[in-house]
Amino acid sequence: MGDRKGHFLPGTLFLFAGLFFLLLCQRRSRTGHALADFIPEKNPAVLLYAGATVLGATLTGLLLEAIVCAATCPKDLSFLSRLTHQSLHECLYAAFALVGLTALLESRARLPLDTWRRMLCIALFVESQLWASHAGMQSGAERVQHELLNTLSLGTSFVCAVSIAVPGDACVHLAVWALLVLQGVWLFSIGAEMDGDGGTGMTMDKVAPLFYAEGVLVATAVLGGAAYTRNPASGDGIEGSGEGGRKGALASFGKARELKQSYVGVNKSETDSSMITRIQSEDGLL
Repeated sequence: MGDRKGHFLPGTLFLFAGLFFLLLCQRRSRTGHALADFIPEKNPAVLLYAGATVLGATLTGLLLEAIVCAATCPKDLSFLSRLTHQSLHECLYAAFALVGLTALLESRARLPLDTWRRMLCIALFVESQLWASHAGMQSGAERVQHELLNTLSLGTSFVCAVSIAVPGDACVHLAVWALLVLQGVWLFSIGAEMDGDGGTGMTMDKVAPLFYAEGVLVATAVLGGAAYTRNPASGDGIEGSGEGGRKGALASFGKARELKQSYVGVNKSETDSSMITRIQSEDGLL
């Protein structure tokens, strides 16, 4: 992973995951339903497609790391040592492969609802610790780059946990995917600045400003997209609920919590089945 391609592959994965769910939220916001009605994810097709893609991409990255290391490491090392030479990066891929596998199992009702996002929280926390370890082996601008990745992944894990605990807050839900997009953009920025020897051409004085500039751009794009596509009739705005201001927003929050408590599994009743069919139809993923 210590080259451009090694940063671009995980960066693409984070970008895909974040953009996929942001665009799905955009599509759903046009239906006239509050976005909180779709949280947690109740469409098995979404979990199936996203889970299969994440699992396939992470296993590909894991195999590439192992094969390249086995072929390029000094031959005096044992085969197992060469195979696991980039164990830190391989652990990173393995953690997110479990997220994809969990989503696949949940899409078949083999796991309780929203288990995959709990696994995502764990994977992001593991990622943060791996970046912290990696930063400890670096110096200068490279150290700061990976320290920022550590902070970003740890923060995303926390925001994801809050989104699970507070399902009525669509903004927190959107923030999770926006932070994944930012992580992908930042990995691309690190990779783009790498030289042929695996070092970075980014100077210390440019690292933090570039990172926070990218954060502002991602946040602006997400907020602008949300404001442009949101259906005012969804009932979760200041006037949309008909109860006015803060009272209406709190009513929407309470309704979303009741929804989460009701949907403890997939296809548990005829009511749930009808709801899933409606969501699949609106998503275009029947």
